[in-house]
Amino acid sequence: MARHIKQLKEFSQNKELVLLVGSSVKNPSPHTSFVEKFLSTLQNSWDVLELYLPEVRERGLTTEAFYRVFYEYFADEVFTPLQSFKYEKADPYYQTIAQIVANQKLLALGTADIDNRLALALQQEYHDIPFEQHADTNIPYVSYLNGCIENEDSLVATLEQESHKLQGASPNLEKVYHFITKNENAKAVLLLGLHPDDFCWKKTYGLMVQLAKKYPQKTIYWMYTEKSMALEHLKQLGNVQLIPYSPDVLAEVFDLQHVQETVDNIDTAALDKWLEAKNADPDLLEFAGALLNEVISRSHALQVLEYAMSSYQSEGNSAGLARVHRLKGSIYFEQGHLEKSIHNHNEAIALWNRANQEYQLAKENMMLADTYWNAGATDRALQHYGEALSIYNMLENISGISSVTDKLARICDIDEDYELAQRYYNESLEAKKKKYQYSEMVQTLLNLSASLIKNQDWEQATTNLNEALRIGNEFYCHSSLEEVHQHLGLIAMSALDYKRAYDHYQTSYEIYQAQKDILSSVFVNCNLGHICAKLENYDESVKYYEGALESYEKMGDWQHLAAIYNNLGYINTCRKECGLAEEYFSRSVEIFVALGDVMNLIRTHGNLARVYTMQGEFENAIECYLANVEMLSQLDEKVELASTLIAISIVQAQSDQKDASQKSINEAIEIYQSLGMEKETQEAQEILQNLCAN
Repeated sequence: MARHIKQLKEFSQNKELVLLVGSSVKNPSPHTSFVEKFLSTLQNSWDVLELYLPEVRERGLTTEAFYRVFYEYFADEVFTPLQSFKYEKADPYYQTIAQIVANQKLLALGTADIDNRLALALQQEYHDIPFEQHADTNIPYVSYLNGCIENEDSLVATLEQESHKLQGASPNLEKVYHFITKNENAKAVLLLGLHPDDFCWKKTYGLMVQLAKKYPQKTIYWMYTEKSMALEHLKQLGNVQLIPYSPDVLAEVFDLQHVQETVDNIDTAALDKWLEAKNADPDLLEFAGALLNEVISRSHALQVLEYAMSSYQSEGNSAGLARVHRLKGSIYFEQGHLEKSIHNHNEAIALWNRANQEYQLAKENMMLADTYWNAGATDRALQHYGEALSIYNMLENISGISSVTDKLARICDIDEDYELAQRYYNESLEAKKKKYQYSEMVQTLLNLSASLIKNQDWEQATTNLNEALRIGNEFYCHSSLEEVHQHLGLIAMSALDYKRAYDHYQTSYEIYQAQKDILSSVFVNCNLGHICAKLENYDESVKYYEGALESYEKMGDWQHLAAIYNNLGYINTCRKECGLAEEYFSRSVEIFVALGDVMNLIRTHGNLARVYTMQGEFENAIECYLANVEMLSQLDEKVELASTLIAISIVQAQSDQKDASQKSINEAIEIYQSLGMEKETQEAQEILQNLCAN
């Protein structure tokens, strides 16, 4: 940990560090006082909120999208729920953040929270809230990634942020990328005070996962007070480091004299008191539960939904009860409680049946099937997808048919039932055509083509992929076109048409570069390197492989790194650059040994042995082959073992070890004979005769 703290301190001193903060270093676990305040303001605004219920329930407007739209368009007219985030003064945590800004220790500062405490703290250091970099100041770029409640001026400034537009309806991904990479000198990101109960935690955490994948050259440090499965998962991405939080650590990183502890005074009984005191409309409670799940706390959402269920039950409202069971099923699914999720969706199915709401019944079957599929119960998933499809067909619901056939096709694809998968993909495609869903058509054509490629139906796959390109370009549906070009490149490679393959992969590479998708760019780089090698354009091949090599080194992806070293070794063997080939193969061997990857180690040993043979270093070549013999014997890979013994025999013959050579090839012949491999036996005997004749 000391090494990470030292690195953070250096990044901070050099203004190469981006800081992203949440609401508190200590998880308020959970924000009960906020929830009580939130529900009270929600009830005060219920006359306006109620108008949106049909839009949310029937037309698919997510509760979080509604939450933001409501804030943006009605902030001046009603006392909105977001006023719950307003504070009178900043706490010590935000004062510490403001002091870090004032000490000019950051390249950029962002907050995932939306309350006004950071704004208040910054106002103590500056007269104006620094929403953007000014050329005449040393104030770092500050971004409220989810917006901020402060005063009229800051509200206007916040609403100008892209993350508040309807099409985003969540922390805007491109905006966060811009924030993180505003200056190319930003070498690291530090996350502080982010917890599962923070505003939009799910979306913010998802952004961090994508950032870690898209920018592997940047290290992400996360200071935590409590470990969680989410953080452990993030750490597995390779360029993420977890650091236990303490005031002393924060003080050391940012050269602060003292970091004051924050004490949270929370009335844990406040929510219960509110729910008991208010005779709330069950519609309000249901809506509140949905909002709470989106923006702050699943546990509180479940608590509020229990009260909604009780009210709906007393009214005998089957549809209301079904909606609550559906939402609870979704929340339990997000929490990983699959059995509870399945139970609630089954309860909802029974209630939708009772309410004679066939469309909702089909939708519930879809959600239950999704849960079964994620739980690995494919047969049960197929059963409920089938029931949903029957209802959608009866209702002639094109969108439903499109969605469920897509999922059925993917399951059949995984089960390698390609014929049935292709039938479902074609059904989905026909449904999308009727709804003019061009972007979705491109994706379905891509999936269908991938299935056809697995079944080696290259011609039909090419036809579908070209149709996907036509639709994408004609109707400006450019998402997924980079994957379409990759698949066309793969088909061209299979046909040994390397020039056409190069053109498709190059186009795909250019798209990924424009998207700043580093991982995908690196993958395509490797394919371009392979294609150039096949075209015997070795200089270009090396250029592509070395570009990928640099990225994999930064990511610490040793498996791919070793594979590229192997490929570079092969290219230099073709160029007769034996010294370089030996160096690359040796590096590959070292990594495969460290990884314990025996089969790739055997293949690389074989490549290295061939280089030694070309250089006349027969003993080194024989040593490599003998190492392979030992490993193949332990693995009981008899065919590979016989092939290796023949290779040893040939090298031994070249080094005038005639007896040893004949012994090795006779061992190979015995193996082939024991396996009943007549053709290979005959070829080995011919090699033996030639050796004896010489």
